[in-house]
Order: sequence, then structure tokens, then C-alpha cells
Amino acid sequence: MSDDFGYGNARLRAMKAHLFDARHYQELLAKDLDGLIGSLAQTVYKPDVDAALVRFRGVQVVYEAVRTHLARTLRRVAGFYQGRPRQQVDLLLARWDRRNLLTVLRSQALPPLRRPEEPTALLVPAGALDEAALAELLRQPDLRSTVDLLVSWLPDAAMAHSLLDAWPTYAQTGNLAVLEHALNSAYARWLDAQVQCAQPIGDGQGWLRRVLCAEIEQANLLISLRLRQARLVGQHGWEAAVQGETDETPFLPCGRIKPGLLADIVSCETAAEVVGLLARVPGLSAWQPALAEWQETDDLLALERNLERALTRQAIDLFVVGDPLSVAVPIAFVWAKENEARNLRLLAQGLAHQMPPDEIRQTLFLWPASS
Repeated sequence: MSDDFGYGNARLRAMKAHLFDARHYQELLAKDLDGLIGSLAQTVYKPDVDAALVRFRGVQVVYEAVRTHLARTLRRVAGFYQGRPRQQVDLLLARWDRRNLLTVLRSQALPPLRRPEEPTALLVPAGALDEAALAELLRQPDLRSTVDLLVSWLPDAAMAHSLLDAWPTYAQTGNLAVLEHALNSAYARWLDAQVQCAQPIGDGQGWLRRVLCAEIEQANLLISLRLRQARLVGQHGWEAAVQGETDETPFLPCGRIKPGLLADIVSCETAAEVVGLLARVPGLSAWQPALAEWQETDDLLALERNLERALTRQAIDLFVVGDPLSVAVPIAFVWAKENEARNLRLLAQGLAHQMPPDEIRQTLFLWPASS
């Protein structure tokens, strides 16, 4: 295995042939839930379905099989690379450490009797923290013990120390959003240090910058629009949120949309003003259809879904437009596999609730066959 992208990218292009396409989903839409499980057991999901059937029934079989298959596949992807390519792929997968830690925090903040019976079923251990480590965090008796254990494991990790720094405010207010924001902000600062999100696309990390920073930028936009919505309906406390509970901005410190512009969005009276402000930011053309629809409907949930789909499309298109000997191929494969997992969960949920096939299809995002 060489210290470049050639070997790993060749493996991923071979694995790409096993990704589900529109034809697969059309066939699965014609089945019931048991038929879906049986069909998945005839694909690369077979070992995961077999293991899930030992412990679960019904829709939970699909959820568990998809979860374990996604984690196993993404960790396998990382193993195809070494040296600088491996570091870039690890940056892709670090997103899952943040997501998993948020899930752990939310579970541990609940009273013991209200915690999920199978908390690890909500996790996808694809990053540096494997399932055993995440399970140990979840076994701690309370949230503070969980934070202390994480800090002792990762003494140099900014995300772990951010939780410790934010703990006094959380202890005083009981507001879990304080810890969540601290974790998200630490991740954004770390990511910005790694790929310098404000820099132009065009160097060796340009593809990483395009997709990883876009996730943060979209999160910031949605934060600003929710605060704007709170202001417009007269909801109490939105001014304090803009200032931050600990003299910090509520926006994540990363990306091309600066905090000042995000604050201006909160103050906008009309959706047209918001769209006009965002038009001044270079590199956001892929957002325009989603923003145009939001301007008409004022539906933030639909905007969030459409922005996620726009980023998914951009990432998967790298199979075609990206440098075949660069990190573009791992990005495309990782996003395609994550999108497949999302589609299968939505498909299983729809079949379990006996939704009409056309309604289920509308919830899925099918990437173009040309990719």
C-alpha cells in the first residue's frame, strides 16, 4: 500500500459498484418490511442483518444492520490509506466523533430511567472513538463522570476540554445546549485549523474544504434563521442568544459566512433581505435553489433538508468532477455511503408505517446514475 491515493481510490471505485442506485430502491419500494430485510440479507449487508436478527425485530433490524454496516465500511475505507492520504480521510471521519459525542451527552443528561435501553444503537463508531470506547462513556453513572472520563482519555483533545470549560455554566443553568455548543465550537475551531475554511478552493485540501466547511456554514445559517424566527415572533431570550451565554457568539467559528453577517441575518425583516445578504458571499451558488424555495415557503425544516441534499450532491459528484488520484474519491464514497444509510432508514420507517411507495420515494435522495 503506497503513500498516495492510488491504491485506496481503486478499492473504493470497486466498492462503488455495490452502492444502491435508483433501480435498487425501486425494487425495495415494492416490498414490505420483511421483504426489505430479506433483500438486504442478499447484499453486502448480509453479515450485519444476520447479527441484527439475533437481537432485534422489525424495523430495528434494519436500523441496526445499517448502523453497523456503515461504521464497518467507513473504518474499512480509512484502512486503505496511509501517510498524508490517511490523515485527510481521518478528517472526513472525525465528523462522526462529534456526532457520537453529542449523542452520548444527550443520553447521559437524561435521568437513568429515561435513558435508551440500547444507547449504542444510536451511534456510528466510524471515527477515532470505537464502539467499546463509546459504550464505556455511556456506562458512566452521570454526565459529569462521562465528561471527566473523556478528558482523561483524550488529555490533548480540544473537544473534551471544551466540555470541561463549559461545565460550570451548564451546572448553573442545566441547559444542555451550553455543552453542545461548546463541543460544536471546539470541533469547528479544530476543523478550521486543519483545512483553513476561509481560504479559496484550489490547493490539495480544496475538496475537503468545500464539503467539511460547508457543513459548518449550513449549521450557522440555520442557527441565524432560527434566531431570526424567534425575534419575529417575539420569543423571549433571542437577544441573549445572539450575544452568547458566556460572552461567545452562538455561531460556530468556521467558514466563509462571518459572524457579523450572520447577526445581520437575524435582524432581517424579510426573506428577500436574507437571500440578498447571502448572495454577497462567494461560493454559495449551490445553495440558491434551496434558498429560493425557502423564500417562498418560509419552511426551515425543508431548507435544512434541501441544503443537506445540495451538499450530498456536490460531494457525490466528485466521483465525476474530482481528481481521481485525490481525496475527492473518498469524499464522494463516504457521502454516498452515508446517503445510502439515510435512505435505507427512511425506507424501513416508511414500510413499517405502511406509507404509499410514492410518499416514501419523496423522502429519499437518489444520486444521479451519471456519478
